[in-house]
Amino acid sequence: MNAETSNVTFQPNEFYERLLVMRATNPAGLARLSSATLAALEAYESAKLKAKLNEKQ
Repeated sequence: MNAETSNVTFQPNEFYERLLVMRATNPAGLARLSSATLAALEAYESAKLKAKLNEKQ
């Protein structure tokens, strides 16, 4: 389910930030993570991108 809410702000998360660095530097390391963690990482990255785009507007 994908719900858009206007009153929610993006909050950086150290765990997911480290996973993003790991993906950039050692993609094979992500193979050990569960599919749920990878899906959450994709959702986090999407939210981060949307927050950056909203900042520019």
